[in-house]
Amino acid sequence: MKHTRTVAAILVVALCATTGCRKKLGNLTLDVYIHPESGTPDDILLATTIRKEFANNPLTANGVYVHVLNLHVVLAGTVSTAEARDAAYGIADAAKIVVNNVVITRVDVANLIKVQK
Repeated sequence: MKHTRTVAAILVVALCATTGCRKKLGNLTLDVYIHPESGTPDDILLATTIRKEFANNPLTANGVYVHVLNLHVVLAGTVSTAEARDAAYGIADAAKIVVNNVVITRVDVANLIKVQK
């Protein structure tokens, strides 16, 4: 029984220690929990925006991956055409988010996408 209480106490402390942040997007408040490999909540929001645009574009819907750290965007993956690679770059380059009436854009985009031969 004592062991169970100790484990429960450790779990509660670990849960409370989880990094979290609250962002207000207009009338929407969003709780963002940061994965240890993530940078900031802005990185997560920017990556999510880019992924959504990739999913909406038939050229970039598959095979393109994005990672954002300190607003530096890295694109990776393999696509079938140079047009798809360029489309992915264009989407990432143009991506922006608005947080509390502040426009946040990428610092730069590293395009590591390979064209399948």
